[in-house]
Amino acid sequence: MGHDFAGYFPGTASEVTFGDTMGEIEVFVSRKSNFTDFHTDFQENFTIQMEGSKRWYLRTQPELQAPLLGFTPHYEATGNLETQTKVAQAFNGCDLGTSYSKERLMSESTEIVLNEGDIMYHPAGIWHKVESVSDSVSINFSLRQVRWAELICNALRMQLLNNTQLR
Repeated sequence: MGHDFAGYFPGTASEVTFGDTMGEIEVFVSRKSNFTDFHTDFQENFTIQMEGSKRWYLRTQPELQAPLLGFTPHYEATGNLETQTKVAQAFNGCDLGTSYSKERLMSESTEIVLNEGDIMYHPAGIWHKVESVSDSVSINFSLRQVRWAELICNALRMQLLNNTQLR
C-alpha cells in the first residue's frame, strides 16, 4: 500500500521533449491518511476512483497556462521548477517559487471528495493536493497535448531534412 504502478507511453523520438511522455496510466493504491502534497502536472488528467475515497484540494486559478513540465514530487530533482519558472517569467511574469506557498494554495483551494465510481477531469497546470480518506485504489489517465511549438518545429525539421545540403 502506498505504492503506485504506472505504464508510460512515449511518442516518437521527435515528439518527446524534456523527457515527457505522450501519456501514462497510473494505479494508486493508498492507505487511509496517505497524501501527495500540492503539485502541478503537465498533462491532462482523468482520475477514476475504484475503491474507497480521496479528498482533492484544487486551486482553480492556475498560474501555469500550457505547462511544459509538472512540478511534482517525483520530478523534484530534475530541475523542472527552474525550467518552468524561466518560461513562465519570460512570457507571463509568473514566479513558481513565489506561487508555491502551501498555506496560500490551501486557502485558495476548492475541496472535492471522490468516492468509489466517481470520475474527475483536472487540466494541466492546476495546483492540487490529494489525500486518502480511506484505504483506496484509483486509476489516473494522463494525456499530453501536442504543442503548437512541437508541431511547427517537427514540420520545419522535415522540410530541412528534405534538403540534402541541410541534413
